[in-house]
Amino acid sequence: MPAGLTLNHFLVLGLILFLLGSFCALTRRNAIGILLGIELILNAANVNYVAFAFFGGSGAKYDGQVFAIFVIMLAAAEAVIGLAIVLAIYQDLRTIDVGATETLIVGDPMAYATDVGPVIDETARNDLEAHKARMRSEAVTLVDLGMRSACGYGTYVTPAVFEIGSLAQLPREVFGPILHVVRFSQ
Repeated sequence: MPAGLTLNHFLVLGLILFLLGSFCALTRRNAIGILLGIELILNAANVNYVAFAFFGGSGAKYDGQVFAIFVIMLAAAEAVIGLAIVLAIYQDLRTIDVGATETLIVGDPMAYATDVGPVIDETARNDLEAHKARMRSEAVTLVDLGMRSACGYGTYVTPAVFEIGSLAQLPREVFGPILHVVRFSQ
């Protein structure tokens, strides 16, 4: 150990790491950034454990190192579980922005707030609306939710269910919140 380093130097280093980690964990919207902040906080604890073990009395010389090993194992487990959660969120939402998880609501599929819906552009929305208009004239409309005025500024398509006579009425597959039902008869 270099001469002149005291316990206070290590405590200040631990404090700086803790503050940086807290700032990172509390201000980041990205899940990876939050995990990095938590890792900094755990490293601050490691610095304090080892410093107290080194500068402490002779009876507890290795307690700090043992605690540090446990914190490193905890950090590794936390990183694995955290990254698994981040990957699961990314598979569903295609983002690792923590705020995006607030849009997920479990509820009635006919309610507007239940799903974030497909993310589409104006051309795709116009194609889906043209398909719905064709289905209204050629098929039996079972459900066709109207657009709320608050959703009029986006490229939203409301859910609809149509009963068709056969699959021949669909020249191509339709990707959107439109369900086509063909009744089975013997």
